[in-house]
Amino acid sequence: MVKDLIANTIFSSGSTFFLGFTFSAFVSGVIAGMILYQQKVSLKRLFAYEFVQILVTNVFFTTLWINILYTTPFIQLLTVRLPKEVISWPIEAIILFLVLRAVSRLNLQQKSGY
Repeated sequence: MVKDLIANTIFSSGSTFFLGFTFSAFVSGVIAGMILYQQKVSLKRLFAYEFVQILVTNVFFTTLWINILYTTPFIQLLTVRLPKEVISWPIEAIILFLVLRAVSRLNLQQKSGY
């Protein structure tokens, strides 16, 4: 988020920048911290996290930002985007579970090696 702000204000490269997407990334990180920080990795917790994160950032905010940028009706965008988000929800949760479980195993192996 800070990189986006610095790159597009001080070192403007002429690329398109919209603060809304940076805000969405910030909110996504806050949601992850609230639900996952210092918690046991469980499939149930990750499904809950992904649901909240997708609902807030992807379904609501990203649809709103696209609506603002391209003046496409919000409800029409929502009807197109919502099925994709419903399909991706369990897939993202399972992938995140597998990745976090693998990372937690690596951390345990590194700690026991000393």
